[in-house]
Amino acid sequence: MMRYWPIDNGTAPDSMAAVATAAGNGYGFVNGFGSQGLSLYDKLNTLGCNGAVADWCHLFGSVYRSNGMPLELQQISISDETNTTCTPTCGTPPNSAGDLRLWLPFAVSNGATVFEMYYLDLALAFDANYCTHMQPGPPAYCDVGYARNPAFMTSVQQWTWFNDVGQGTGCGGSLGNGACQYATTINVQHGWH
Repeated sequence: MMRYWPIDNGTAPDSMAAVATAAGNGYGFVNGFGSQGLSLYDKLNTLGCNGAVADWCHLFGSVYRSNGMPLELQQISISDETNTTCTPTCGTPPNSAGDLRLWLPFAVSNGATVFEMYYLDLALAFDANYCTHMQPGPPAYCDVGYARNPAFMTSVQQWTWFNDVGQGTGCGGSLGNGACQYATTINVQHGWH
């Protein structure tokens, strides 16, 4: 069994990571650690990884990457494939984590090995029935499927994103024009585990 300790976004993430990795479970596995604040902000506001939330980027890359422990990140909110600049902001709901196609490759290239993702992002990436029926509008919107529980997205946004990055006819789905960009990004960066 693996355990992950979240490191603080405050003043002592480096010392918290050291405490987490100094402990192990009964089978000798070293604890992993990570941040519960991954977003596009980490990629856009880093210079050599300085400035990432909870200092995870620096810690994963230069301090703990070679130790073989799990290095975990949780996205701070649902992604938004239209948010490529964190404008107006990336952050906790109702804000977003920004475009998954940008922050996931950044996290993987800087040592992250385990991800906790929003189920709606995974559904958008891998479920051809994400939007099982489209209302023509205007504007067009998802009427069935995940649209009944839009969380932080409207049903119009869900239809737009399904067409942009989801499992549409562009990659074997039966509805919409999606070209599987989220699925491709996840598979290329992290693969099936």
